[in-house]
Amino acid sequence: MFDFDSQYQKLNQQQKYVVDELGRNILLLAAAGTGKTNTLALRIVKLLREGRAAPEQVLCLTFTNRACKEMKERIVSAVGPEGLKIEVRTFHSFCYELIQAFVKTTDLPSGFVIYDEDDCRELLSSFDLSLMGKGSIAAVQKFIDHIKEQRLLLPGRSNAAVIKHCYDNHYDKLEATCKERGGVNVAQFRFLLKFGAKLLKLYDRTLAERHALDFNDLLGKASEILSNPEYAASIAESYKFIHIDEVQDTSLIEYGIIQKIFGSSRLMLCGDYFQTIYQWRGSKPRDIFSGFERDYDPVRVVFDQNYRSTQVLLNASYAFLKASFPAQVESVYGGEIIAHAAQRGELITCKTARSVAEEAAWIYREIKRLNPPDRSRVAVLSRNNQHNQKLSEEFLKLNLEQDQWIDFLLADQFKFFRTKEVKDVLAFLKLLVNKYDDTSLERILLGYAKGVGVQTIRKLECKEHRALGIRLSDFVQRDTLLYGDPYDGLTRALYGKNVVVFDVESTGTDTSSDEIIQIAAVRIDETGRVLRSFEQLLHPSKPVGQSEAVHHFSDALLAERGGEPPQVLAEFCSFVRGAVVVGHNVGFDLTILASELSRLGLPPAEYEEYYDTLDLARRFYPDLPNHKLETLSKLLDTEVKSSHDAMDDILATKDVLLHLTAHKLLPTLQQRKAVYERYQGRFDKLSSTIESLRRASEELPLSSLLDRIMEAMRMKQLCEGEEKRLRNLAELREIAREMEGLSPGRLDCILAFLETAALSSTNLDRMLALKPRVPILTVHQAKGAEFDTVFLAGLQDDQFPSYFAQLSGDLDEERRTFYVAMTRAKQRLYLSCALEVDGRKKKPSRFLEDIPAEYIQSDQTAEKY
Repeated sequence: MFDFDSQYQKLNQQQKYVVDELGRNILLLAAAGTGKTNTLALRIVKLLREGRAAPEQVLCLTFTNRACKEMKERIVSAVGPEGLKIEVRTFHSFCYELIQAFVKTTDLPSGFVIYDEDDCRELLSSFDLSLMGKGSIAAVQKFIDHIKEQRLLLPGRSNAAVIKHCYDNHYDKLEATCKERGGVNVAQFRFLLKFGAKLLKLYDRTLAERHALDFNDLLGKASEILSNPEYAASIAESYKFIHIDEVQDTSLIEYGIIQKIFGSSRLMLCGDYFQTIYQWRGSKPRDIFSGFERDYDPVRVVFDQNYRSTQVLLNASYAFLKASFPAQVESVYGGEIIAHAAQRGELITCKTARSVAEEAAWIYREIKRLNPPDRSRVAVLSRNNQHNQKLSEEFLKLNLEQDQWIDFLLADQFKFFRTKEVKDVLAFLKLLVNKYDDTSLERILLGYAKGVGVQTIRKLECKEHRALGIRLSDFVQRDTLLYGDPYDGLTRALYGKNVVVFDVESTGTDTSSDEIIQIAAVRIDETGRVLRSFEQLLHPSKPVGQSEAVHHFSDALLAERGGEPPQVLAEFCSFVRGAVVVGHNVGFDLTILASELSRLGLPPAEYEEYYDTLDLARRFYPDLPNHKLETLSKLLDTEVKSSHDAMDDILATKDVLLHLTAHKLLPTLQQRKAVYERYQGRFDKLSSTIESLRRASEELPLSSLLDRIMEAMRMKQLCEGEEKRLRNLAELREIAREMEGLSPGRLDCILAFLETAALSSTNLDRMLALKPRVPILTVHQAKGAEFDTVFLAGLQDDQFPSYFAQLSGDLDEERRTFYVAMTRAKQRLYLSCALEVDGRKKKPSRFLEDIPAEYIQSDQTAEKY
């Protein structure tokens, strides 16, 4: 049982001030290990106990998944079940949920998916880059990511204008995207300067066609939504307290987005300038801290009492910090950081090895000597993955020579959600919820289908076929299999007077819990003549909340004019029975309709098939600035313009549909059918499998659905004898099983699972808990973690600090990274370097000279550095 009063009494004076001060904004500067997370949890307990806010009116944002998980656990431990209602998210997760909440105001489909780095690399690999010559896809990806990040800071400018701005104003950063170990790939850089704008346009267009967003798009779409003052205000009003942690790792772009919802909330920003290790991706804590102090008049609080490390480790790391940043440390901390640890602790052990093999052998012997009961409490850290890979190979050799085996876990090799077998299963899952995901389909085809290789896929995706409206995903659609064209059923229904265009407005976009407040539909013929219409307001059981900013229906209006949902929806189902349904971004409308019918105990709507004018518009008008219904209705001069009134929107959708059918679908029908007929036989088996799995996804819990997918893929047979891959599949299923109770609906559960997979590259903490092993990590991968014992290896002077940092003459970020590495250790810290790596002589890192000798002992076999 959590005892707030006893926990509160254990706090120091600064911590108590943060817990008690609920009326002012706070800027909290907290050094590593100073009890920040526990203090935040107690602050939330107090504001809830005093009735300052309901749990859902508290927002907590942090930078990493690890920090987010820790914060959630601390809050739930302190608050109890009510803590589950508090919104604790990473920044990208917050943007994802924000976009979902306002998806109908954008041109995004409601079932969009997030592409991780590997997905984006696969997409780029499908482009014809033969003119580039020799060059890596990774460099192309870096170039595109950089331009998309800068585009967020330069709204309204074309891709070409952004590239020119980058060339003129920070050439070195632009050129760095094409840097290789031997220098800059000049030919590739010139290619990207010349064709980068067109390549980026193609990349963005292809993402949109596949109903996908990359990480930059999450920021861009969130910023676009919040640029509407009414939307931003409606979100701001839903929070009373906003806490942002790890601000030193937040970019100016991210801060600019979240700043738009500050409103009148009480704000607390937490950070530590000296732990800034992501400046290369745009984090500028000084600018954020100074801007926050200027605009929001916070009280500044400094946590300077350490509860993590021994006296030796704290004093050594703080001495290094003062040697690196004397003026800044003095301005923040003034005096010393106080160690609360009673024990002085062991001295830092330093080893200078002749080679990486000798360095690895020394680390291996020390771990054996320590013989920790939980090996996951020991970590091997270095500056980069290359050195970690060398150490891992040496550890394997040593294990094979020894009787006693030490299990290691190389983090870079264990990017769980990026492993091939996991990505393959996720590809099937993505395709089930997003039938337009050609990237996932291509992965499935190349790995598990016969008769469809790279050359066939490239032929199907050629320019001529795209102009006809053909997409790879068409070949696994039911209508293509049955009628020879994915839109044959639509044209048949139009001429059969059996098309119903419909739209809904709702209390929000959570299809599992929000409710429809307006539903409208028209049945039309091939000329667009309205044969019958249906339009009703509904009286929901919950308030409209933020959604009023979109549809402008108030609770009072709906209470007065709205019908009872069971009756209205039953009447609508009768209206739509047996019809072909059309809408703009219709996936959302159908999903929330199905969910509410189920919640009301009513049978599902019995429509024949559905089609989306958003998808059609993307196919045939790919170069529009966006594909919102408002944009299309203006472009095509529809009789009724979109207005977020359900009836207005369906009449505009009707006219868009008729234009696309008459001017695009029908004139190219026979040409498309000829292509489908030629290749369809190669897809029939896979098409049937996907259709069967799609039906299963509506009936089975997520873990059972994964079983069905793995069975269809014959994954276990293909992985037979490969214990590691089989363990990964078992672990994926277990994660799915644990998530089943967290979402009310099956589709919501799948989408939440895919979100977790996309925004979490690794599952390291979970795997270490299941089987304790010594993790081998980069310092960046270890951010936010702590270990009893840390081996900081690879301390050569061109590795830590890095070679490129030395070339630039700016070692500040390298120094901060070294400080972060030192502060991961609670009890013991070992430092090591190799005097020869890959046949080249090396020198020990210059950073070692800034650790006072009184805190260091040399290993008996070591040479003095």
